[in-house]
This record gives sequence, structure tokens and C-alpha cells, in this order.
Amino acid sequence: MNLRLDIKTANPVHLQIEQFLRREIQTGKLNPGERLPATDVLAREWRVDQAAIQKAMVCLVADGFIERRRKRGTFVKSRLDKAVIGVLIGRSLADETAHFHRAVLAAIRSEMEGMEDCNWMCRVYDGLNELRNHPDFRRSATYQQLVRDRQHYPFKGIIKLRANLTDVENNPGPDFEANLPVCRLGPALKEDPADVLLDYRCFGRESVEFIARKGLKKIAYLRVVNNTYDLPDDLAGINEAVQALQLPQVEIHAIQHVLTSGAFLEQAAHEKTLELIDRWQSRKDGAEWPDALLVSDDIAMRGAALALARKGIEVPNRLLVATAANESIVHHYGIPVARYEYSITAAARELLRILWNRMTNRPAGDLPVRIGGRFKDVSKPHFLSYNDAHEKQRSSVW
Repeated sequence: MNLRLDIKTANPVHLQIEQFLRREIQTGKLNPGERLPATDVLAREWRVDQAAIQKAMVCLVADGFIERRRKRGTFVKSRLDKAVIGVLIGRSLADETAHFHRAVLAAIRSEMEGMEDCNWMCRVYDGLNELRNHPDFRRSATYQQLVRDRQHYPFKGIIKLRANLTDVENNPGPDFEANLPVCRLGPALKEDPADVLLDYRCFGRESVEFIARKGLKKIAYLRVVNNTYDLPDDLAGINEAVQALQLPQVEIHAIQHVLTSGAFLEQAAHEKTLELIDRWQSRKDGAEWPDALLVSDDIAMRGAALALARKGIEVPNRLLVATAANESIVHHYGIPVARYEYSITAAARELLRILWNRMTNRPAGDLPVRIGGRFKDVSKPHFLSYNDAHEKQRSSVW
């Protein structure tokens, strides 16, 4: 076997070795099933440290190009099947309002396609949060598919998208190996910390600053509170900006939400906004009217927008409206809405980076990584009448 490699000084040694062996395998110079020379032999031939070779080998194993057989050596994989990254999703992707999960999944796949020499593929398992407490969970079609795939595909890691699946991984049953590197997108839970989070503190602070730049002071905040966790970061960010800008305290209104269907959240936001409008209109002098309405969730914003249209509230002349949202997910609200857009692409990129580092036994860096956003001010919206807006949204509102 002729594996001649001239080590350069410009790039890290382990990276040059990894790229060289990867190229040799892809071009067929190293045949499927062929055994590679021992690490100490390659180290002498290439005049490098054995640690650099080991580091390169770990990366090639993680990416599915070679396999290490105990007491036998290192071999080029006989079949270059793509290594599988399992994506576990709490929500069902069939839910009409699972926009966020579908967008993150698409971004992960896009990032994989753009990675040089990537030998990964996604296998997706969704709706697990709805199944995990069911007595027949292990007999469910989703779980059984997961078990079958683990038996037939070379799994390398797991990405969890807002999925509280600790039981699945810690008590997987005999057919599913749990010792895989895992990376998790928030929110963080007590029993399941997150590696990547959307920065709600930044959203709260920059929303107040954005509204203040419009010359407005009185803010009402429609805040979605989940039944299993409450994230105070948005309130901390709001309070920071309020104190720094010496604004009146923000009027906080909570929507208690059970994560079953986005349609129920939309309905709850619609009803809460109608209630608030009636309260604000009860004073003839308009003393209780806010200058701006801030909403913490773009699905909730759909319900709030429908209520504002229904009541004939002039936006933005009577009320500025803003919401947290995500890039590439655009809802038609029927009213002009300023959007604080989180970068889904950045979240996907960080999830893959952290997972790769764990697959190759490298440090993941400071965690959690917080993904911020920026405001997109919709200055020239497409207006709809209330009837048209209702027709657009009726399929998803209760």
C-alpha cells in the first residue's frame, strides 16, 4: 500500500491527514474493506505524532469512511453508507403550525448539503413528545421505526429539536443504543439542558429599544407561558431596557399554553387580545391604551392580529405591533407587524458544529450558544379586510 503524504506547515497536521485519507477513499485508491497500516507505522512513514493520526481517524470514523475493529485494525468501510444523524422532534411535523420545526429541519439538511465531503444524512422522528407518556410508547410506529433504523443504519449522533425525550435516551430498551453524542436545541429544561438557545433576553431588550426609537413609551406585552417551563429571560431583557431608557413599566399579560397544537395557542391569543381591547376601550379618555403591543410568539401573533382586525384597530396609527419570529417563516397577519427575526440558519449551523465536536471528542466551547436576531420593520404591508384576514386564517384558528 502506497500512502505517500507530504506534510505542509500551513494547515494542522491532523486535518491534512484526514483530508488525504478521505480523498484516497473517495477516489478508490483505498479499496472498500482494505486494512489501513497501523498508527505507529503511518507515524514513522509520515514523520508525525501518533496523536495527529488518531485525531484524523476519529473524524473519519465519525463521518462513516472507516471503521475500527477491535484487535483487528482499521478498515475502509466495505459499503460507504451515509452516516445517519437522527433528528428527534417533539412536535408532529404534520401539525399545520409546526413551522419552526420544519424550518429548522430544512436548515439542518441545507447545512449538511453545503458541508465539504459530508457523508451524513438525516433520519427524522417526530411527534415523540405526544407519545412518550403513552403506555404503548415502545410499540408506537415512530419508536419502532427508530429501533429498526438503529439496526440497519450507522447512526453517529442525535439532534433534538425542542423535544423532552430524556426517557427515550436513558431507558431505550434493548434494541436501541443510547451511547450516542447528543446536541439539543432549547428551551432548557431542568432534566435536559440545552446546547443552543434562542436569545429571548436579547429579544426583550431590543424590542423595547425598537419601540422607543419610534417615540413610543407605553408597551403592553402578550407573553406565552408554557405549561412545563417559564423562561424569564425576555422579562429580564425588557426590564434592562425600560430602566436604561427610563420608560414606564411594561404591562405584562400572560397566555398559559399547553403544547398540543398551535391552533389552540392562536385561539388563546385571539381571545386574550379581544379581552385587552375591551379593557382599553372602556376608558373614554384612552388613558389605558398602550402605544405598542409586543407579542412573544409568531403563532400567537396570528390570533392577536385577527382580534385587532376584528375590532377595527388602526395599526400602526393607533397601535404599533411587534412580535418575535423566525427567518424564512412569514405569516400573513392582515396588519403591519414588525418582526424580531431569529436566525434559523445560525441555529442549525451551531447544532451541527457542537454535535461534530462531540462525535470527534473535541470541546464544544462555551454553552449554551445563544442565537440572537434583528428587527425587520414591515413598513408597507399588504392590508386585508377583517373578513379576508379571517378567511386566510380560519383553517388554523381553532
